[in-house]
Amino acid sequence: MSSTPAFPYDPDLSDIDFDFEPDDLAEAGDSLAPAEPGEALELIEPLPDIYSLLPMPHIELTVAEKAVVQQYQLGRIILGPVADAVMDCPPPPPEFIPVGQVQASADGQVTYVTLRDSFKICPFRTTCPFLKQGKAPHEQPCPLETNYLTERFVRWAAEMGKTPHNINETERVHISELVAGELHERRHLSILSESEAARGVDISLKETDSQGNPIAWEKVIHISQQSLVGIRATRKQVMKMFELTPEAKTRKAKYEGGLKGADLSSIQSARSGQLARALVIDQD
Repeated sequence: MSSTPAFPYDPDLSDIDFDFEPDDLAEAGDSLAPAEPGEALELIEPLPDIYSLLPMPHIELTVAEKAVVQQYQLGRIILGPVADAVMDCPPPPPEFIPVGQVQASADGQVTYVTLRDSFKICPFRTTCPFLKQGKAPHEQPCPLETNYLTERFVRWAAEMGKTPHNINETERVHISELVAGELHERRHLSILSESEAARGVDISLKETDSQGNPIAWEKVIHISQQSLVGIRATRKQVMKMFELTPEAKTRKAKYEGGLKGADLSSIQSARSGQLARALVIDQD
């Protein structure tokens, strides 16, 4: 364990002279006199370092622990907000819990239900290869989503002709938004692939009796199906903003290089022109 705090602060007061005479104080007061009209005021003290404006806790860290913290912060700086979008692998289902680790609640009931319910929240529970191999990293960041996030961020940056290290902050935020949308889209698609949700509808409780027991249901559009609409609309909006759609790329090529685009309207226009010229030649 290192004895040096993570964020040390040791002010040096040895060079400060705390002895002064009244004449010295008067001279210092003269320097603070109001400035003449049109004369700029000089700052008495330099502006503080921006990183010192917020309180910082005193934490003892080892070299290995500091490396983990630095990697965590660097990931958020380079990848943006989407770095926090990776979900944790939920606790293992009951069949993966050794018998000796099963605990009973105060009333004697085995706490299987809580573990089973928490495991059901994973949208990849039916397809996860780590779970099928018995090597799922429970209660740790999902390695599948971590790799997917990194790969998609690099590919979106390449689409803009950049790398994750030289994009500007505007591009970084919007790429982060695109990747976050793809993460959520992937989760919703995995949920909709299951047999009970494959039809894209869900059962919603419509009415209950006086004791709260359900007596009427209705079919509604599955929440994942509704979420996909908003996710894809946001992606199209961001792609148009950065001229990444095929239509925008064609229009940009026309403006920058004077080239004819390959969109349908340009092809039809070119063919019409060729037909008109051919008719004129035939008439002659």
